[in-house]
Amino acid sequence: MSFAHRYRVDTVPWYFFPPYILWSWVAGIFIYLYFLFVRVSSKIELTPADRFAALTTPGQAHILACWHENTWSLICCLFPFPGHVWMNHPYWYMKPIHVGLKFCRVERYILGSSSYRGREAADELVVALRNGKATAILPDGPDGPPKVLKKGILFIAAASGAPIYCVQAFPKRFIRLRSWDRKLFPLPFNYFRLTISEPIYVSANNPKGSEAEVVEALSVAAK
Repeated sequence: MSFAHRYRVDTVPWYFFPPYILWSWVAGIFIYLYFLFVRVSSKIELTPADRFAALTTPGQAHILACWHENTWSLICCLFPFPGHVWMNHPYWYMKPIHVGLKFCRVERYILGSSSYRGREAADELVVALRNGKATAILPDGPDGPPKVLKKGILFIAAASGAPIYCVQAFPKRFIRLRSWDRKLFPLPFNYFRLTISEPIYVSANNPKGSEAEVVEALSVAAK
């Protein structure tokens, strides 16, 4: 097992815990300040503008979906996230992200991914959505391949009844990593084109029947 996957955020040894927490909070605050600086220094063009209201209405369950490469752009454009419950990587190196997004008002994290208690975490998320919470899911994560939809989002949407909004935010100026997802890191003083699809409701009787519709919506958003 690699060092990156040896510990989870909840299994870091006690003798590492104090410096680990300090590092996580310092890095998490820096990440939040990055989101904030990019947001306040940039212009965001929203298309269509009237769909933003559906994403900010308290108690209205929904699922935000975007490809992994645009994660940070979406956060910069759409935070804060009050009433959101997110399922996220449990590995130790994710703690600064958890801290940064707490400042962005993500209410709660469910530790889980396709490689660790994925089914249990998905069931917890379904309960949260049924109770009026919202979430964000990266349907090609956590390890790719890029822009290939994994079925989990369809089954979570079908079981909860929450609509999927395919959202993408494209910055004019960015740094692209050489990672599997070729993630974009938007720069400050930027211009974003934010697109939001129509809500997609997934049938509980045939979840996979909506797969093509979700992929098409993500592809349209990505143009």
